[in-house]
Amino acid sequence: MSIKSGLLPLGEGGVMAGQGRKSLQLAVLLTLAVFLPLVAPPAAADPSIGLSLDSAHVQLIPGDSSNVILTIENNGSSIEDFSVSIGNATIAESWDVIATETLVEDVLPTFSTDTIIVVRLNNSAAIEDSGNVTIMVSHNGTNITSSITLQLSVMPRYGPLLDATGVGDNGLVAMSPGTSLDLSVEVTNGGNVLDTLLLNVDSEPDLTSWWVNYTSGNSSDNSTNGTGNGTGNGTGNGTGNGTGNGTSMGGPRTIPAGWSVYFFVDLLSNMSPGEVRSQTLRVMSPGNAAAGYHGFTLFAGSAYGNISFSTTLVVNITAIHDLQFSDLTANATWLPGIEGNLSAEITNVGSVTAAHYYSILATDGPCSFNIDDGNGSQLAPNGSEVLTITAIPVTTSHLNETCGVQIQARNVDHPSALHHQWLNLTISVYWALDIATPSGNISLIPGESTSQQLAVWNLGTEDDTAWFEATSPVGINVTVPNGWTSISRGQSSLIEISYHVDTDTELVGLQNITIIANSQNSPNTMAQLLLNITVEERDEISVEGPSDNRIVVGIIDTSTTDFTVENIGTSALEIMVSSSGLPAGTALNVSTENRTITAGEVKILSIEVTTDSTTLSGNYAVSIVFQGGGSSVSYPLTLQVLPRIAISVTSSANWAVVGAAEPAVVSIEVANLGDLQDTISLQIDDSNLSSAFGVALESQTFTLDGGELATVNMTITKIDFTNQESPLSIIATSSLDNTVTDKMTITIFPHSASLNLTAITISDTVAVGSSLEGTLYVTNKGNSGDTFLLSSYGLDCNFSAYSVSLAAGQTDAGVTYSCPITSIILSGPHAFELLATSQADTGKSASVQVTYNVPSTRVDDAVSITLQSDTLAMNYDGGSSITVTVTNLVNDMISGSLSVGGTNVDLVSATWSSQSGLNDSLYSLSPGQSAGFVLKMTSLSEQGGKVDLLITSVSDVDGQIIVDESSILMIDIEGKHMPPDGLILPFGFEVANDTGLNIMAAGWAIALLFLLYLRYGRKQVSDYNDDAMDSTDEVEGDSFDDPNETMMLDGRKVVCPACSTRCTVPRGSLPPFKFTCPSCEEKIRVTG
Repeated sequence: MSIKSGLLPLGEGGVMAGQGRKSLQLAVLLTLAVFLPLVAPPAAADPSIGLSLDSAHVQLIPGDSSNVILTIENNGSSIEDFSVSIGNATIAESWDVIATETLVEDVLPTFSTDTIIVVRLNNSAAIEDSGNVTIMVSHNGTNITSSITLQLSVMPRYGPLLDATGVGDNGLVAMSPGTSLDLSVEVTNGGNVLDTLLLNVDSEPDLTSWWVNYTSGNSSDNSTNGTGNGTGNGTGNGTGNGTGNGTSMGGPRTIPAGWSVYFFVDLLSNMSPGEVRSQTLRVMSPGNAAAGYHGFTLFAGSAYGNISFSTTLVVNITAIHDLQFSDLTANATWLPGIEGNLSAEITNVGSVTAAHYYSILATDGPCSFNIDDGNGSQLAPNGSEVLTITAIPVTTSHLNETCGVQIQARNVDHPSALHHQWLNLTISVYWALDIATPSGNISLIPGESTSQQLAVWNLGTEDDTAWFEATSPVGINVTVPNGWTSISRGQSSLIEISYHVDTDTELVGLQNITIIANSQNSPNTMAQLLLNITVEERDEISVEGPSDNRIVVGIIDTSTTDFTVENIGTSALEIMVSSSGLPAGTALNVSTENRTITAGEVKILSIEVTTDSTTLSGNYAVSIVFQGGGSSVSYPLTLQVLPRIAISVTSSANWAVVGAAEPAVVSIEVANLGDLQDTISLQIDDSNLSSAFGVALESQTFTLDGGELATVNMTITKIDFTNQESPLSIIATSSLDNTVTDKMTITIFPHSASLNLTAITISDTVAVGSSLEGTLYVTNKGNSGDTFLLSSYGLDCNFSAYSVSLAAGQTDAGVTYSCPITSIILSGPHAFELLATSQADTGKSASVQVTYNVPSTRVDDAVSITLQSDTLAMNYDGGSSITVTVTNLVNDMISGSLSVGGTNVDLVSATWSSQSGLNDSLYSLSPGQSAGFVLKMTSLSEQGGKVDLLITSVSDVDGQIIVDESSILMIDIEGKHMPPDGLILPFGFEVANDTGLNIMAAGWAIALLFLLYLRYGRKQVSDYNDDAMDSTDEVEGDSFDDPNETMMLDGRKVVCPACSTRCTVPRGSLPPFKFTCPSCEEKIRVTG
């Protein structure tokens, strides 16, 4: 209507002119309607960024945090990234305002997005820390910025805190019934404002949760009793205070009767934030308080904050534990080494039933004590039980010495309750003597004296002194020690008793004698010993020999001499003859058979002296001893041995082995067995010796004194082949008498080499990379010493020694060997040989076969797959090849095949060919072997793209299937060039075909609506409306022809069909759409 009123005053010409101008204006408006949405420049700074908060005022108590949602509106006409920052300069350090996203990306025009702003307030914040903070949002990389202010307020926090864990043992105190304790409890204003605190005490019958925390090292009570004051002041202080409970400071419970628990000061005014005050809590227990644990809840409440906190104090009322001991041991005689029992009556004089464990705490004196069973029974108050203690005075204790034992009674339920009592005893005495019976009887010969020692024992418990007396038949005189003899307890003392029988006594045979020992300390204590004494007959002989006191004999000869023996005693005797001083090789023998001689009888005894070849000539002083009963006569004389001539020849062995490598050396001993110096000659008798041997002596003549020995080496060499043994004789002749000779014969054997091998392995299963280890034993089975060289066949082995030298029949102590097992050895059973070769006869050797098993080295990978290159490029209508190498990683024969897979693998076709000439992907490999393949790939797509190719091998390892994979082969296929599809607008804007058509249609619709408005608003301008409609028809009839088309690849990439350039499409673009290639400026249509 306002347009109409504005045009009414114009005339006809004015109307036409106005219509012309309106036509021009209409054309301009239509043009702007079509292109303005596409080419409009970015909006100015602040209006293009709209900001809002879900909460513009954040109120926190210290220690809390909150999230604020910041909404960012993109009022511009393009997709934008926004950077978010916080201006913290004006707020206190107790505040932390953090943007969770400093960069918000891809916000579409006219759209908005949310991001979180975190606001935190630390525990030390004060009320005056309130303020505000500015949140700034900018177009990323520009100075176009909008900001918004967030108000921050610190709320008051009330924290009436108190803690009983610093009292006693982590909140546990002990006291006796009827006593009083003053305890210091710390009270803290844990809030952030000035406050007045109220203190109160209540009972706490349920200590279950307190004990749980106490056993875990924290005796605090964190239970809650209410809902707090609604302002968040109910979190406690982490030191044992519970959560807030409104203004309630104790429930319906009351302090138990007889108890008095209160704070000296229960009102604490004007406490500054964080202030700590120590307050005295008095605890008074009644005299009849039951033993056990009693809980009390201590409260602290805020006068201003409508909140209270509590903590728990536990009082342990200790029971009275006491015992009374009484010695019930009857009068007893305590002797050293004798066991006895002490008895003690134990009465429970405490206030509670208790059981005790009894033990020995200390002892005094020379006694040992023991309690067989220390477990006592449950004793009610005034109940009693008897404890028995075994006591043994040591054997070294003495009369009137005392012993004591301290008994400890430990309360089973309260181990700290200990009770002690001493029990004593006095050691008594026991007197006893004993005379030990001697092992044999005493025999007395008339006219002679004898003595014996007797052991007198003190069997009492103290040292003693004894005197002795004896009774005997007339004719036998017995002498005992004079005076007193001291005898230690448990010890013996030897006394000597002498006996004498008169020559003319008529006593014969057994006679009784009594020996008496009397105690000095105990007159009634004595010991008696009854002895049987035998009175014997008297033995005596006399001897007469040759007048010249000489016996003459030759070497290897016998001489006989007579001796006259007379029995001048009173008993019949058997004469025994012995000798002393006879030279070596001489023997003495009595030829008279009947050598019994009665009293007064005279008898001739013939004595023979015999020599052998070892007897040396010379004069020897000898004695012949004649023994008759108890009488003995030694008759001295001279034994004259005449000299002799004798020689001998011997060798160290009666055989010798001679080898081709070295001669045999035989040691020969020549001896002068005679008594005079002699020259002995040696002669070799080789008449029966094989001509294959040669013999040589170092010397053949020896001058030796009587009994002298000489040694000479005889060397035997092998000068020709023979396998027969031969005899060799050596003859020795005396120069004093050539009829005196000696001969020896040895047998010569040719050397025969032979050996035997034994191998013992540590383990017959050996893994690749380790060594087969064992010990080789070599036995020389030849007839002479030999050296053997060691070697191996089938494995390269190391020996601790590569040769061993052994005597005939000797076995070596063992040569260790170690054979490395390489990766080229197939798994399964194998064998190799250990060999030894004789050095004396290199044609003689021996071997032993050693079997072993190599386990498979199968791991996760059976083969390795090596690519010639990690990347490959090709055109859409071409192809490319790459070499692939497969290597066997295990020690088994494997076979398998190769295949390809991966991402976008359908864009290519793969063809395998073996470098060995086989046209396939099959392989069969021995350990460590490799095979080469050529993989040819041909593109199947005109649009190109990227292929991540993965080569897979499937191997059969002794029936087990193992799959291995190669590294990724990246293939880049360049696509076919296609015409562009879409609109490229000024200022870098790109619009797809469908988007451009939609925008143009919208423009035409706006223009059409505007023309209708002009037409029906003013009928005089119909021509204008016609022109406008014609113009509109022209715009609607316009269209684009976009022949180029391509597909979108990963990473928002496309390949331009016109120039093959890889381009990045605008963020947020979804197919189908069009855009202009920045390289060739062709329009490209992008499809899915």
